[in-house]
Amino acid sequence: MSKVVTIRSILVLLAAGLLFFAAAPPGAVADDRAEVDTKAKQKTIDIIYMRNNSIITGHIISETETEVVIQVVIGNIKPQEFTYAREQILLIEYDQPIDGGVEEEAGRDDDEEDPDGVPVVLLNLDGRFGFHISPTPLREAMEAVDRSDAEYLIVKLDCQEGTVWSLQAIFDVFDDFINDKWEDEGPDVVFWVKLAAEGAGLLPFVDEDIYFTGDGILGGITNFDDSIKGAPATDMIKAKWISATMGHVEGIAIQGGYDTRLVKAMIVEEYELSVDLVGGQPIYHEDLTGEIPLTDSGQGEYEDVISTGGTTAGSMVRNDVLNIDAEMAYRLRLSDGTANTLEELMDLLGERKFRLIEGTPQKRLAKWSEGIDRDVPRIRDRMAEIERRRGQVRGDFKERTRMRGSILREIEKVLSLVKTYEEVLDPNQGFKTNLILLRDEIKREQITDKENQ
Repeated sequence: MSKVVTIRSILVLLAAGLLFFAAAPPGAVADDRAEVDTKAKQKTIDIIYMRNNSIITGHIISETETEVVIQVVIGNIKPQEFTYAREQILLIEYDQPIDGGVEEEAGRDDDEEDPDGVPVVLLNLDGRFGFHISPTPLREAMEAVDRSDAEYLIVKLDCQEGTVWSLQAIFDVFDDFINDKWEDEGPDVVFWVKLAAEGAGLLPFVDEDIYFTGDGILGGITNFDDSIKGAPATDMIKAKWISATMGHVEGIAIQGGYDTRLVKAMIVEEYELSVDLVGGQPIYHEDLTGEIPLTDSGQGEYEDVISTGGTTAGSMVRNDVLNIDAEMAYRLRLSDGTANTLEELMDLLGERKFRLIEGTPQKRLAKWSEGIDRDVPRIRDRMAEIERRRGQVRGDFKERTRMRGSILREIEKVLSLVKTYEEVLDPNQGFKTNLILLRDEIKREQITDKENQ
């Protein structure tokens, strides 16, 4: 997916890269890569034993006091590099011979689905947050997970849009299961971020386990201030809305064990946040005095100039509100690691053998998503047809009666469709109310028409 990158966001990523390589002596990376080639020819590998009981095999590229970078080869796929914090590592064994001199397919090649492996449900939340992803199908999916024997629920996010308000109902579904129904017994919930932006960007904070794909982006809400300022309410009421909203999202962060300044930076454009990484730990500053700027005030010279570049993500990568990529998320200790495949993710979780449970949970979401995509155009077409027929109530009494009857039938069909997706299409029931008023008006017209015969 293409991303719009501003000059300032490039500088943020560049600063992160410079901070990492500054810890190694000049030329260390190049020298280590040369050593990797030598190890490959000698058919030796390095083995990292993690504290979560997983084992990573490959060729170590570089090391610092806080991190280790290892190159992992999986079959004929291009070698991938992974970074692990020292605090996650129990032991490293260097230059271990590859058994039997067989050409190496190091690391994760023996990760596979296994009938006897740990049962896993992968729930893909893709599409429009608060539209394709909505409380009713999500709750049905979670109930299906609850009825299964799953030990892990992997929630993969590839969605955007949505508001803070649409987040509330969806958050409540996860909260009911994670912190209530499954508090003592139930699957471990893991959020896996490919794209989570706008309202969707706040959802992973509900849980303590967050991982990213290599190209993962966690994005802030770009229009929160504008949506409040444009609302038909007094300044006092708007201030209360802002306060209540901030209290809610900060509560989500606290519950998940995260710094509330991160979610504030994802919502408030005027908020400044920067960070120093000291001993691998983030030290935040609510201004731009930190070594790595995360968000600026968004005012004057700091206002982002957005060019969509043909991408639906539009203003995805910018820093008036906080947007975080996989590398920065890991450095900020927001992400527990990076995985591009489910096998890699399960490996990071210490589960080398797993069994994927397919079927009902994902089907619940798919059925809703397919239905709403199909029925919203139907609603639009039927409303246009109702309008057209309203202009054709003419002729004799019989013809007028027939036309009004056809309009009433169309209205009932629309009401039925809207009721199915009410939480998304008509949460305040304003559309339904207007349709009912129209229906009653047509019925009164028919009664009056009959009385005048």
